Amino acid sequence: MFGEELAHLEREGVVALTPAQRNAISAHHRGLLAQFSQDFDIDRDARAKQLSLGMRIASFLGALALAASVFFLFRQF
Repeated sequence: MFGEELAHLEREGVVALTPAQRNAISAHHRGLLAQFSQDFDIDRDARAKQLSLGMRIASFLGALALAASVFFLFRQF
């Protein structure tokens, strides 16, 4: 998001960065994302976010199926 905002500001003429400054900022943000990904297990992009959501849904359905099977097992006896 920051990269998109920075690009927008450059197009509007609000800020002008040299290529070296732009590269330094990009490298800093890549490092931050890598550190956050390691420390907090964040999703770095939309694909990872979609995969995490799919895994949460699959885990929920598996837990629901397990709970139902235990319920019906005890109900039978």
